[in-house]
Amino acid sequence: MSQLQDSVIRTDESADSLGCLSNLEALLQIVGNVSGLDILDVGCGDGTIVRELIRLGAHATGIDPHLVPGHPAELVRASAAAIPMPSASFDVVSFVFSLHHVPRQALEASLSETRRLLREGGKLYVAEPITKGPFQYLIEPFHDETQARADAARAMRDYLQSGFGEMRTFLYTERRIFSSFEAFVARMCAKTRINEYKDHQVRTPEVRRRFDELFVRFGGTLDQPVKVSFYSRS
Repeated sequence: MSQLQDSVIRTDESADSLGCLSNLEALLQIVGNVSGLDILDVGCGDGTIVRELIRLGAHATGIDPHLVPGHPAELVRASAAAIPMPSASFDVVSFVFSLHHVPRQALEASLSETRRLLREGGKLYVAEPITKGPFQYLIEPFHDETQARADAARAMRDYLQSGFGEMRTFLYTERRIFSSFEAFVARMCAKTRINEYKDHQVRTPEVRRRFDELFVRFGGTLDQPVKVSFYSRS
C-alpha cells in the first residue's frame, strides 16, 4: 500500500488549482473566450478539441503526424518540428497531452515553431499529465512515461526562456471512470495510435492486482492530475 499512497497522495505542485475538469473545459477556462481566435492544436489526435473549438467560433486547425488518409480539412498531417503554416498566424498554440510525445531530439525545434507561429501577445498552452495519482499507479507496469514527461518539462525550461514573457501554471484533475477491468483494458488498447503496448501487456496479473486495489479504494474513479503551463509571447 505504501507505493500506492506515495503515488496518490504526494502532490506538491505549486499552481492555481481549477478542480475537476475535462481537457477542453480547462483550456477554455484558462484561455477564455475563443470565438474569432486563430488556434493551432499540436498533436491533435482525432481532432476532438479542434472540432469543439470550431463549434465555439474559433478558427481552429490541428496537426498530427499520425493522421490517416481521409482526415477532415481542418486537420493537417505534419510534425511539431516542421509545421507548414505562415509565421505569426495564430493567437493560441496548444499542446494537450502531446508535448511529451515529441521525440527528445525534436523538442527544441518544436518549441521554436511555437514562437514562430504565434503573433505578438499570443498564448502557448501546454497541458501535461503529472506523474502522480491513481491512474499513473495503474498504468506504470506497461506505460511509464516518467522520462518522456520529464524531457518535455526540461525542454520548456530550456527553450522558452526567450521569446516569451509571463508564464502562469495551473492544476486540474481529469476524471477517468472505469466500470470494470475489461473496460479499462478496452479503453487502453483503443489508444495504440501512438502507444506501442499490446493487449497482453495491459492484461497482466500485476496490472489486474493494481486495478482491483484501486477499485476497492476509489470505485473505478481513477483521476489524472494535470499541469498547465501558460505562456505569453513577447
